[in-house]
Amino acid sequence: MTIHKQILHLLEEFKIPATDPYCPEDWKDWYHYILYDPVSKIRILYNLCFNGRPGTGYITDTCFITVPKGFAGHRVADMAEWETYGFARNTDWS
Repeated sequence: MTIHKQILHLLEEFKIPATDPYCPEDWKDWYHYILYDPVSKIRILYNLCFNGRPGTGYITDTCFITVPKGFAGHRVADMAEWETYGFARNTDWS
């Protein structure tokens, strides 16, 4: 999978004023990405969320991958059937 340089310029800047001592504790900023490979038909959805501020907040990341059923085992004839796997986790923002 290739990400073109033009797409990288579309990524957002971090919006939480993390170094400002008056930054509210409930501040939230998130980044949501969808990557798709048309050849393999694999889709990856990744979400990264910053909550609060460094030292007291937390970071949540979520990832889902959607693949044709049986993708790992053999070639799939019916591409209309899909399987989705995912995870989510919270990490202290230290």
